[in-house]
Amino acid sequence: MRVDWNERARDNAFHYICSERKDWDPASFFDSGEDDYARLVSPLLVKLNFTTEGKSMLEVGCGVGRVTRSFARRFGAVTALDISEEMLGQARQLNGDIHNIVWIHGDGMSLKGVPSESVDLVFSYLVLQHVPNKAVALGYVAEMLRVLRPAGVYCFQFNGAANPSMNWKGRLIWNLIDRLADSPQDSWMKGGAKRLAAILGLDGLAAGHTWRGAALDPGDIVEAVRRSGGLEPYITGRATSRTWCYGHKEGVE
Repeated sequence: MRVDWNERARDNAFHYICSERKDWDPASFFDSGEDDYARLVSPLLVKLNFTTEGKSMLEVGCGVGRVTRSFARRFGAVTALDISEEMLGQARQLNGDIHNIVWIHGDGMSLKGVPSESVDLVFSYLVLQHVPNKAVALGYVAEMLRVLRPAGVYCFQFNGAANPSMNWKGRLIWNLIDRLADSPQDSWMKGGAKRLAAILGLDGLAAGHTWRGAALDPGDIVEAVRRSGGLEPYITGRATSRTWCYGHKEGVE
């Protein structure tokens, strides 16, 4: 995951973080993060009766800080974690004038480095959908609950679509490209994925299971939340690639 996301970051970090466009400039890119905060985050926090002033939060999979700086405007302290050193390097440069963000290099398996019960909110968007292994993704859910303070809030998105969105031809082509892309680094097969994708007019960096991650059953997500100390979660967008899970951790601060 680290190698592939470093390569994507070097090629076009803005696009691979938010792939709806390839021609982002910094202003429009960060404006889109503010739009997503207003559209996706703020209504959930209102519903959960959560106020941000003076609070601390963790963003899992921060990229170069597209939404992170929106959190920094509202929270007292922000911890931003990513698996890619290249993403984090760009994040520090692009957000160098913001002084309440701590950038952390993640290990791709856990939230190591973030103390237990240390933050009031954990957030993740457009991240778990790229994790190639279901067990690792569910492990992240447990980790999110671990680092939350009692009565803290979790809010994360995952791919809950059980059925493929492509027709059989698309699945056949991408299955071949993905298999090549998942080959060992620097192998001729991995290079072949990029060459084949280019011949077909496709994006070779948007290939492999570090891009097209595992779909997750909302029932498994709910069970992971309960098992890790979360109260009964809200689930929205079931059976879509933009399924959301949010709620409170047990306890009273």
